[in-house]
Amino acid sequence: MLCAWCFLCSPAIAQKTVLDGNSLQNQCVYYRRTTNGDTVSMQDFGKGMFCVGYIRGVLDGLFVDDVVRSTNTSKSSDAWENACIPKTVSNDQAIKVVLKYLDDNPAKLDVPASMLVVKALAEAFPCK
Repeated sequence: MLCAWCFLCSPAIAQKTVLDGNSLQNQCVYYRRTTNGDTVSMQDFGKGMFCVGYIRGVLDGLFVDDVVRSTNTSKSSDAWENACIPKTVSNDQAIKVVLKYLDDNPAKLDVPASMLVVKALAEAFPCK
């Protein structure tokens, strides 16, 4: 009974099934604050680290796709087909690229965040 009470009184952990640009931008606010030297709570620091991990995860997914495409004769039809992201891109650089894209494209913030990360990186690092 106590477990049921705790469950019903606790806030929902996952409200959406797909993270959109608004949600990612809201988490990344705390990353910006910490990199600007502001003091944030541990909870807000965690939100900022979620931003880092999310963007890094999409970036790593792009690298994996690149490896798969280079060893497979069938071309990928994914949105990031025209992205040529250098393997040397740091987390900080990738995050700055994505945050600038989110800031510059507020009308697209309802789009799934992973797609926005891919679009931002593809625009910043196009294939030549």
